[in-house]
Amino acid sequence: MRRLTIIAAFICGFMASTTVHAQMNARYYVSLELGTHINPGVSFAGNSNDRSSICDEFINPLFASVPGCTDPARGSGSGWLVHFDRGVGTLASVHAGIRLSKSFRAELEYFVRSSHFNQTSLVASAVGVNLVKLNSELRVAEERLGDLGANNLFVNVYADWNRPDSRVTPFGGVGIGVGLTRIEWGSTWNRHPDPALIVTGSDQPNAEEIKANLAGTTSTAHSLLTDTVFGYQVIVGADYLLTEKVSFVFKARWVAYGEFQDTMVWDPLRSHDPNIRRDGSEPVHGIMTTSDLSVISLGAGIKYNF
Repeated sequence: MRRLTIIAAFICGFMASTTVHAQMNARYYVSLELGTHINPGVSFAGNSNDRSSICDEFINPLFASVPGCTDPARGSGSGWLVHFDRGVGTLASVHAGIRLSKSFRAELEYFVRSSHFNQTSLVASAVGVNLVKLNSELRVAEERLGDLGANNLFVNVYADWNRPDSRVTPFGGVGIGVGLTRIEWGSTWNRHPDPALIVTGSDQPNAEEIKANLAGTTSTAHSLLTDTVFGYQVIVGADYLLTEKVSFVFKARWVAYGEFQDTMVWDPLRSHDPNIRRDGSEPVHGIMTTSDLSVISLGAGIKYNF
């Protein structure tokens, strides 16, 4: 419902502008664009509502006697960071515009981006209980970033630098909008199979039981993360007039987005159901966040002027 409200607001605003300027004999246009883009390197910050492994009833049946294991606060002071190299992909867009004056125009733009990363990266750093695991117990701690796709709706305004007796019209513009974004995500954390290398629970009376239960356990996730993010873009390019009504368009753009955030579930979690209580009362999920979804693209297309 929130996404539909945002999109409806942009459409209504644009249509209101169109109605007013149509009465001024404004000139309309439609256009198509195809292009390629790069997505600079991406960093994801992870957190979860998990507790320390010694608070996991499947791992430590005596969890209730451990201080903090029944605290209301879960996941505080614990997190991790993972980096990925840049991705590449395609971008396709359609536009419906109106000329406001000789030098200015506005348009409604819908564009689709598809970014291909397909990378697996080691967890770079961690804090809290994850730091202990990363430094001593984990044999594998890696995250996977697959394909990233987004359906975007933007309102753009342009300034055209009309040149007398020239078929070429340079232009520059800015836009704001929203992107319905989806990200293929994976996660694998695996502990050493040798209980002697497990340090978690060493200070507990049933330390050997805890170490034996933790050794070799694996947490994996395969999720499609989704979120609606706000964005803005800067565009430069040029129109080349082919006929009185048709022009060829070359365009470069930079798009930046706000924070993306969604949850994922490890299933299994430490080789058992994604819960730390046998009665199912404390399900566990991870939270992945990034602000690095910007795009730099080059594209070309055709514009038809009515």
